[in-house]
Amino acid sequence: MKIIPAVIAVVFGGCFLAAEFCFNYYPPVPVISMSSFESPEQKKARAAVSALLLYPETASIDDLRTVKPDGGLYVCGRVNGKDRSGSYAGSREFLYEVAGDFAVIDHDEEIARSHRTFRPCPEEGKPKPFIVDLDKVNKIMKALPKPDVQIATSFPSPGGSGSARSPDGGQDLRQGIEGLKPNIQQNEPGQSSSTEGSTAEKSRGPVSPADEGEWRGDQPPKSWPRFSPDDPLSKPEAAFADSDALEFGSDIERRWKRFENGQSSSRPSVTEVEEALRALMKIKEQSPDYPRAWASFVRLRKIRRDSIALAQQTK
Repeated sequence: MKIIPAVIAVVFGGCFLAAEFCFNYYPPVPVISMSSFESPEQKKARAAVSALLLYPETASIDDLRTVKPDGGLYVCGRVNGKDRSGSYAGSREFLYEVAGDFAVIDHDEEIARSHRTFRPCPEEGKPKPFIVDLDKVNKIMKALPKPDVQIATSFPSPGGSGSARSPDGGQDLRQGIEGLKPNIQQNEPGQSSSTEGSTAEKSRGPVSPADEGEWRGDQPPKSWPRFSPDDPLSKPEAAFADSDALEFGSDIERRWKRFENGQSSSRPSVTEVEEALRALMKIKEQSPDYPRAWASFVRLRKIRRDSIALAQQTK
């Protein structure tokens, strides 16, 4: 055994051990935050969601994802925070709209302040239902050239005009064809019978709020009704994608049905119903979603009337 190298190793080892106890030095370990990997819109979503909580400092946000349905941009995820009792209420879904810079939380007023009605995260790439626009089909059919069909009004006979059996056979045939002409004209493309045409045209004509008692969900008019400037539906509404506006209205209807069936003690407020109505009115009449929007609009108007009547009864 080599004594000298062993003594040197023991001496140096003791020196390093003494230095560690004396100086107690530990090199700093870099801390990497997950927020550094998030996109700018996800960081905005964190700030908007936290601001809605009763205790923003307790926000625990995860499962962040960015979706782009129908040209819109949204951030979806889950958030947990403390409720009024000071305990964590559990993870809840949230939706942040980048264009409007606002967030909604499925909170049931437990962990967040009162705000807009929650809407589920839109599904990216969800196929839209195929809807035929009958007005466009009628316009195309009218634009097509009509076939030039010539019908013989008489059949010459070897002995001259008319039939061999009846001298007036050609005249009788002409009278028969003239009698068929009104029926042929009624069956031309883009046209309908006088009774059906007047009814369909009336249902598609412009509507007025004064005629609300005659509105039908299965007969959308040519344009949305125009309300007076002092009506709540004349107020401007934040931009919604068509699919979001339809989902907004469906959510109000589901909540009202749960209240009517006794499954929930809370009901949509009149303000929330009016907000959904204004969102539906942003859908263009030329959009394939317009018939669905009109049907939901008619149902929500009834919910608004019932909600106002119920609020007056409880006063």
